[in-house]
Amino acid sequence: MRKIQRRVRTMTPEEAAWLGAFIDAEGWVGQMHTPSGDYWRITIGSTEPEYLSAFYRITGVGTVSTQKPRLGSKLFIAWSINATKGVEAIARQCAPYSLKVRKVLNDQ
Repeated sequence: MRKIQRRVRTMTPEEAAWLGAFIDAEGWVGQMHTPSGDYWRITIGSTEPEYLSAFYRITGVGTVSTQKPRLGSKLFIAWSINATKGVEAIARQCAPYSLKVRKVLNDQ
């Protein structure tokens, strides 16, 4: 697992729309509940490494993890962000293009 924590870069409207649409189609947005507190998380999974690389390039943040493939399956890769400021910054930029991401802003 590779963890990268930086500031969320300002995306172009096209990048924010692409990421927002990808989150709606293939992603997950939800609130995680832990004993130390609750936090929001955005995760997108894919078998295509190029997408995960693009998510990191356009946002500048995230954690990339892999899941060992089962026999006959492709490698599964997930990009996620769960740092509160990062999730909020991505949500604000992608909200016009993603119903799932609007949930972060509406439920805070």
